[in-house]
Amino acid sequence: MPAPQPERRQLLKAGALVWTAPVIAVASAAPAYATSASNLSTSTVTVRSPQKPIAVDTVIRNSGTGPTTALKVTVTAPNAVSATQVAPDGWTVQVTGPSTVVFTAADQLPGNTNLAASFVVERGNNGAGTVTVVIDPGGGGLATTQSFTI
Repeated sequence: MPAPQPERRQLLKAGALVWTAPVIAVASAAPAYATSASNLSTSTVTVRSPQKPIAVDTVIRNSGTGPTTALKVTVTAPNAVSATQVAPDGWTVQVTGPSTVVFTAADQLPGNTNLAASFVVERGNNGAGTVTVVIDPGGGGLATTQSFTI
């Protein structure tokens, strides 16, 4: 007669019977992105040529310890922007709305460094209003926003 086998949740050790509980793995949701070590503080943003086109001169400072991950400069201008925009060297450009242009950096800005860049936004019409410039490092880093009345 074969020896009796313990049930699957029992363990015989040193003559004592110990019940073992099944292991339950608990998973928690991870954030969609990790927080970034990049933080932007803009040394200067100036808007010149308040008629058409609008020129935005910046000195972008990454005051964080890590590089930016998706550096973008978004310019919202009064009146309609032109469908044709030209990006500065090392940037791509996309018109995302009737008055919004997004410039995206091809190369990222390392931590604790500055970048001088000028962005020109072509408009179909002259006109006064508010120009808003948002500079975002991407990846959850701290962005900067400045507005100007022209």
